[in-house]
Amino acid sequence: MTGSLQSYEFRLGNVISDALEASFKSAFHDVEVLSYPPNDTSSYDAIIRPKVASFEFAINDSGALVNSFLFGALGAAATSYSSDVMIRIEAEVRMPPQFNARNIVAEGYGRKGAGTFSWKGSDFNESSGRAVSEAVNRLVTKIAYAVGELR
Repeated sequence: MTGSLQSYEFRLGNVISDALEASFKSAFHDVEVLSYPPNDTSSYDAIIRPKVASFEFAINDSGALVNSFLFGALGAAATSYSSDVMIRIEAEVRMPPQFNARNIVAEGYGRKGAGTFSWKGSDFNESSGRAVSEAVNRLVTKIAYAVGELR
């Protein structure tokens, strides 16, 4: 993303992967992380393939443009901003004996209020972290219930 003459980079891959692995390990007895689907599924109780379905972000402004026209620099300095992130994670869950796929979806939202003109990567990192944590926790909870239902 490039905006306000600044570039922002969201490195979600490792963050989401680490969060999912930790959450799955706390929810299930035995978890094995594979970088590819297994050829022989007979030794698995469930195969879960998560992916990021969408990632949305925004910088919200409480009225900087109007404030700066009316009050000059002091009005702009009184403006507050926030960075908002919404993430949607989907997981394909397969279980024996047929290993039919069931899709499970969870969303997470994060907001970080920022100070005046502080559109920093750290603001987005904080709001992204909140969104990822919420989505991962919801997804793992839904999968745990689904696995119980499918057995």
